[in-house]
Amino acid sequence: YASAATVYQSVLNQNATNQEALLGLATALKGKGDHQGAVSVLNRLIGVNPNFAPAYYNLGEAYESMGNMDQAKQAFSLFKQKSQGNLGDNPAVYLKMKKLGL
Repeated sequence: YASAATVYQSVLNQNATNQEALLGLATALKGKGDHQGAVSVLNRLIGVNPNFAPAYYNLGEAYESMGNMDQAKQAFSLFKQKSQGNLGDNPAVYLKMKKLGL
């Protein structure tokens, strides 16, 4: 994850609003266990594009990993809203939404 974070950071040094690089950096930080860092990057991404549904899902996962279930549920709820109910093909997403009562 460390090398991926370095690559994404170098892309962001060239273009600070690159959505793919922001999401990739947040994912790498989550993978390294830096959930607070991931939250920070995901909030940057949401600032760039407040309608980017995957940012909210990843934000929910980061909050969940930190044990902050209220903020996680809020982020997952926003994910569901921004994705307009289209949760994709991943069964884990459906199970998470059901578990949280969303």
